[in-house]
Amino acid sequence: MNPLGFVGVGAAALGICFITLGLFMDAIICSLMCLAIDMDLNDGTPQFGNPKFHAKLDAINGSGSDSYAAVAEAEACEADSPTMD
Repeated sequence: MNPLGFVGVGAAALGICFITLGLFMDAIICSLMCLAIDMDLNDGTPQFGNPKFHAKLDAINGSGSDSYAAVAEAEACEADSPTMD
């Protein structure tokens, strides 16, 4: 058992984790930036994008009493939409 092998595998695993989580963080920042620009250009109301994303974000922010109902409605719309196989 070579201890240098364990260090190498550990460093490779750590590097892969940093790369993967870094790409995920960039995707989250990009999504939120697109939402912010959309809301800025449309007087605070998002006009474009996935309605399910907007409904879940409203549910997280707690805006409105029907925020969880909006999430359920968006999920029902998505379930009814045809998928491409």
